[in-house]
Amino acid sequence: MRGIDSFADRLIMLTAQDIDNINKDSHIAYLKALYDCQNFVLVDLSHTPTLNKKTFIQNFGYKDDFYLSFLSNQDSITDEYLQARKSLYHSISQLKQEKQKQELQELQKQQEILEQSLQNLDSKQKEAKELQKQQEKALRDKQRQEQQQARLNKHSNLILESQDKSITIIFLDKLNSNVISSSNNVQFFNNISMSHLLHIHNNKIDIFTKDKTYIDIQELESLLQEYVNTNTESNNTKQDSPISLDILNSPSTQIFLDSTLLTGSSEIQSNPFFLWSIR
Repeated sequence: MRGIDSFADRLIMLTAQDIDNINKDSHIAYLKALYDCQNFVLVDLSHTPTLNKKTFIQNFGYKDDFYLSFLSNQDSITDEYLQARKSLYHSISQLKQEKQKQELQELQKQQEILEQSLQNLDSKQKEAKELQKQQEKALRDKQRQEQQQARLNKHSNLILESQDKSITIIFLDKLNSNVISSSNNVQFFNNISMSHLLHIHNNKIDIFTKDKTYIDIQELESLLQEYVNTNTESNNTKQDSPISLDILNSPSTQIFLDSTLLTGSSEIQSNPFFLWSIR
């Protein structure tokens, strides 16, 4: 980890190793960064994290998703849950890096085109070219936003995926079109729950869910089938999609209710969560 200047002394940037070193006894600020998939921690002038359990509860209460996932039963958080969260963090970090690289490449390409076109032009022509450049940028931004809106499926689930499609994240909370107003999908994380999603990676699925939601296997199959069909239509071949419906029934699939890994029980009052057996 390292501090940065100015707001500097007030921010600690986290490395991938910092995230991997997090355990259930880590400071709440690091647990929150892990949960939110953020690569920084706010600190005071003495470099002590400003977030603590008391101030968090005062500001967000006992029903907050992070509180229910990490703070309400911090002593019993398992390695399985922490590892699943770390995998999600690293996947989202990869998506952010890919997005930033793509935007940088687009910017460099447009700059090269502009510099070439400005050669041997007089001042009026240059002004016209600059105006044209601004108009083209506005059109690209609009098209990018429309493309991102298209990544909402018919059920209004936001879907993020890596360029090679080895990582797919499907948010199970429904979004409306008003939420899709940013030019960067990674900025949506402040507006959607990180406790109700599917994380598909390394040919396995981690499912995170929370209180007052339900998981219907048929709905999940329908959701994945729609995603596979969308990729098939865009690539004209199913071989380009690494996802099959069989992955849902794989023994490696994990379902977490808040931070509790569901391993099955009978629906009787003495069993946690009153659950039917998972077969």
